[in-house]
Amino acid sequence: MKFPWKHVTSLSSENDGKEEVLAMMSRAFSDAADSGQSSGFAQYVLYIGTTDVKEDMLIEVSEEGFDLLQGVKVDYGALEGCKGYSRGVIICCVASAMPSVDFRSRFFGPKVGIDEDPVTGSAHCSLGPYFGDKLGKTVVVGRQ
Repeated sequence: MKFPWKHVTSLSSENDGKEEVLAMMSRAFSDAADSGQSSGFAQYVLYIGTTDVKEDMLIEVSEEGFDLLQGVKVDYGALEGCKGYSRGVIICCVASAMPSVDFRSRFFGPKVGIDEDPVTGSAHCSLGPYFGDKLGKTVVVGRQ
């Protein structure tokens, strides 16, 4: 399949809404964070960015953070309440423990009526370029 290339722009300051996104992550995935950590799930966040027209929010977390999401009840209302995107939230991580896979991802689209989409080709329009640049590769393999 051929999908369009979507650039991701980093949210690097409070003015960009980074603090709002970190708070949203901690609320949406409160069960995943160690209850002894005041920062909640936000402690696992490595990068926050948006696609070209702020359609999707791309949030890279550590592999440990990504693994913590397995089987966790997600607060979709917390994801939907964030103002920094119009369609979906992509949670992703580098897949260093999987030799044939470069990155793993999940896609949540509560603003468009999709709690979680297990197969989202359009999310890979930004994941491919993001991880290609990050890993210095022209071809990357993702697992959703």
